[in-house]
Amino acid sequence: MTRDEWIAASDEMLLRSSSEDFYRASGPGGQKRNKTESAVRLRHPETGLIVVAVESRSRQENRERAVKRLREAIANKIRVDLTRGEIPLIVQSAATEGFKIGKRDVRFLPLSAALLDMMVSYEGKVSELADALGLATAKVVNFLRTTPELWEEAQHLRDRFGLGHLH
Repeated sequence: MTRDEWIAASDEMLLRSSSEDFYRASGPGGQKRNKTESAVRLRHPETGLIVVAVESRSRQENRERAVKRLREAIANKIRVDLTRGEIPLIVQSAATEGFKIGKRDVRFLPLSAALLDMMVSYEGKVSELADALGLATAKVVNFLRTTPELWEEAQHLRDRFGLGHLH
């Protein structure tokens, strides 16, 4: 499957394609937390990603969180090669809307992934990427700030190309 297919896959499909470990989480939470194996670790062999969820005393809640984190990790960590100047359709559409797409919108993760792909093709130069989209650099930077994970990955990509961090 492609990265975009993994992002769009159902929770059940992501769980079936992953190995799942349960273990006892440490930390506060009383006797129940220390006696039940409610923490969840998902390993996704096809992408090599590993995510964990330990916040809840409920295994089911942690499983749901882990699947959500896996989907986000796939969007943020798995890159698709684009040629410089290539603009994925979802990015074109978002640019016409001024990147006013919230993190709860179903288009958010595919858009985040495609925008990070474009960052790679522009060697981390957000101003050149924004120019190619006909947008102000601030619009692109503000979108990248939508979630801490997306912001962190954008900074990581800039580091990779020897550029300073965005502010």
